[in-house]
Amino acid sequence: YLTVRDRECSTCLWFDRSLFEGEGADAGPGYCRRYPPVFYVVEGRGNNPVKQGQPVVQGWEWCGEWTKA
Repeated sequence: YLTVRDRECSTCLWFDRSLFEGEGADAGPGYCRRYPPVFYVVEGRGNNPVKQGQPVVQGWEWCGEWTKA
């Protein structure tokens, strides 16, 4: 039986910290790559206001999509 603590983002297959660098990167936030990137508009970006990205989550967070790494 797995508890919520066992199913934290930091232990999930979809959790990716590879783009975060620097001190504490191994314990800091990461990207949730469970779904494709989402598109969003950034105001003040001129001719190209649309960006894409994936949710940034903390290692201690959790959701119902957890998959064993």
